[in-house]
Amino acid sequence: MRHAKRTFIALIVNFVCWQPALSKSYSQFTQGDCSPAIIAQGDVSVSCGISKKALKRLQQSVDQQAKKNTGQDVTLAMLVKDLQEIKENLAKRDDDIAKQAQVKLDDGDFEAAKHLFERSFQQHAENTKNQQKQQAADAFALANISTLQLNYPEAKRYYQQAVQLDPENALHLNRLGLHLYTMGEYAQAEPLFQRSLAIREKALGKEHPDVATSLNNLAELYRTQGQYAKAEPLYQRSLAIREKALGKEHPDVAESLNNLAGLYDTQGQYAKAESLHHRSLATDEKVLGKEHPAVATDLNNLAELYRTQGQYAKAEPLYQRSLANMEKALGKDHPDVAKILNNLALLYDAQGQYAQAEPLYQRSLAIKEKALGKEHQSVAISLSGLALFYVAQGQYTQALPLLQRSSSIMEKALGKEHPNTKTVRANLQALQARVKH
Repeated sequence: MRHAKRTFIALIVNFVCWQPALSKSYSQFTQGDCSPAIIAQGDVSVSCGISKKALKRLQQSVDQQAKKNTGQDVTLAMLVKDLQEIKENLAKRDDDIAKQAQVKLDDGDFEAAKHLFERSFQQHAENTKNQQKQQAADAFALANISTLQLNYPEAKRYYQQAVQLDPENALHLNRLGLHLYTMGEYAQAEPLFQRSLAIREKALGKEHPDVATSLNNLAELYRTQGQYAKAEPLYQRSLAIREKALGKEHPDVAESLNNLAGLYDTQGQYAKAESLHHRSLATDEKVLGKEHPAVATDLNNLAELYRTQGQYAKAEPLYQRSLANMEKALGKDHPDVAKILNNLALLYDAQGQYAQAEPLYQRSLAIKEKALGKEHQSVAISLSGLALFYVAQGQYTQALPLLQRSSSIMEKALGKEHPNTKTVRANLQALQARVKH
């Protein structure tokens, strides 16, 4: 955070200093390794069980979402993981519809797969318990495919149907809770996570890894809402279960360590956070290898911890390693690379190394414009951050058009009354007043 005297609010700090997109929190289902590095290399059909046709269709969904500028950060890696989950769930079903749907999914024909489940849903419309469970399974499959197509309202409707038809299915409850959490409907998500947790504890026992997942999800919900006292014991219990069930050197354990460290970061409990970040990093390096994207995330998060405390000499090499890993894994023009560039720029900025910070801010902005489109709200955030960088140095004429663009994008993307829009608008008005004088 810059400490120059001014009447400007550093919007960028709220969005970039801790990178949600790089955080490993809230990983619902561990489905094996399908890293972004493998995806970037085009080896998906071999390493992830995803065909090239399906991969192409998923990439089209990502591209279409970027153009819509909905504010949802969707990556190819996320959708590949979703498709893996769908395929694994369908593999557990012993019916022809599921088998036919898997073929359609492999062909990238998601609409045809949906039609199969819609037909099956209608065929099982009899009001018996077994038929209702089958309908719930069909509705759940439809919801998952709608998610792949990024049709979130339709996905929500199908998830709700699945829960209504089979209200004791912990997986359906958890997935609806996750969907609502993603859409910011926290009050509605909480009872679903709580029910899912209770069902899993009763059915599987309190030490089962699936119980750890439910605990993690509920903890993440509380953390997001600032209910830290509720989140901490849940994170701790999730970590303890995973360590006992999976062993201390497992990626899911590293994820729990990272999540708990993030909670302590948020509360300013840096000594506790640092120890956990180091353990998470060491585990991922040993299990996944030093060039894995998860390691890049660990490095970024540890660097952020040091930067926040002003320990710049410790932070810089960690950012640089994180950046090199992420560029190698995802390519130099990926949005996650842009976020690390921005964090490294913030580091140099805080030390007054403006000549080093400026090109990183600019490159981060250019990547976002290329990857997400020039009207995306993430681009607006970068524009605002770069503008404040110039304001801090008294370069008002360079800052003004950036804030004007940022304000315009925010209004289109979020509306005039959104808090972020108001912040950018207030900064713009303050800068315009200063330029006049």
